[in-house]
Amino acid sequence: MLRDCWDYMVYRAEDLLKKTSEGKTRPKKRTYTFQKAAVCIAGILWLITAVRVFGDTNTMADDKRVISAFGNNSYREVSADITTYGKYGNMELTDTAKEIILEKAAEKIGISNYSITNDLQENKKVTTLKQTGKNGDVLCKFITFEKEADGRAVEYEQYVYVGITLKNSVDAAFTYEKIARDIMKEMQIDTDVTVNLKGELYGELDDEQKETLAAQILDKMNAKKQVSRHIDDAYTVYAYDKEIDNFIMVGSDKVNVNVCINYDENKNVTTVYLATPLNTEDF
Repeated sequence: MLRDCWDYMVYRAEDLLKKTSEGKTRPKKRTYTFQKAAVCIAGILWLITAVRVFGDTNTMADDKRVISAFGNNSYREVSADITTYGKYGNMELTDTAKEIILEKAAEKIGISNYSITNDLQENKKVTTLKQTGKNGDVLCKFITFEKEADGRAVEYEQYVYVGITLKNSVDAAFTYEKIARDIMKEMQIDTDVTVNLKGELYGELDDEQKETLAAQILDKMNAKKQVSRHIDDAYTVYAYDKEIDNFIMVGSDKVNVNVCINYDENKNVTTVYLATPLNTEDF
């Protein structure tokens, strides 16, 4: 692509030169100077094109690196969960206003065959937008907590939840992570987005095999192990990848990668989780 751009720029420069010099038997010094300038301009434009093409590759490379680190194993099933949750504000909103906010989120995600319900649950009202399908599910909630005095609501706290599940694929996980981040940014909600990749392996891994598998995943990500624990049938590793911008503090350590490996003896299945920054699922 860049070579094509260069050839085109040179072609345009030569074309300009040809038109300028037509009918002249003796090219003047000014024409030669113009030729040099035209070629220089073509080179500058080529460099600008190169910067535009390659300028955004770091983020994409990081995302693909995470996917690659997770996807090189022979998993029976794979899925990805993208979740985010944050405080919207303290104002009172009608059910219609809440539905419109969730519909705007659904539009950015790219779904249209959803259903919306409004429920009263103890001291909170929940407006839920939901769509399920064979390739994935979307669940968005607008949650309102109410405090009452003298039998009427006097204080409100509003929260927004966005959850996207991709079934049988993890390739688009970070595409939807960016969409979820944009949704929260537009609502002026400052919060993290969690990406959790999950795969299942037949059979049980012993402790050493779990450690080896986790180490392989972290090595492919160039992530440094910070803390690890064996708890019953589960092995958990917290790590830090300097190429990932967001992180949280676990004690005095920066953490933005979490690998969890858990065995379910009833299903005879080992589940592997790779999350950024932390796994939020039960395991």
